[in-house]
Amino acid sequence: TKTDSAGCFIQAIAFFEEVCLGADALGERGVPAEDIGKKAGMVFIKILKNPAAADRYMIDQIIPFMGLVSVLNNSVPKIRFSELTFHSQTNIWVTEQFLPVKFEIFEDILLCRKL
Repeated sequence: TKTDSAGCFIQAIAFFEEVCLGADALGERGVPAEDIGKKAGMVFIKILKNPAAADRYMIDQIIPFMGLVSVLNNSVPKIRFSELTFHSQTNIWVTEQFLPVKFEIFEDILLCRKL
């Protein structure tokens, strides 16, 4: 059968008391499924060992809410992130355009101050 799929997809998911974590890897032509499974496993271990509260996919979703909390509660919300992607950096810029806030980054901590 002809398909656009590169082969396999491996996903690892762990359910904890209050959170669900996951990692995945997409197969590549000519790469054994076992190697793709190992890749997914290594990504999963990296996620489990990271002390960040927000991963690279979640942090950009939280940024606007951090701005709102800062303005409405006159507080300084902060969160530890694993990676700040270009998408997250753009979301910081956009949030700063709409709200009187300024985001600051200290190593792996993102905080938001009301101006």
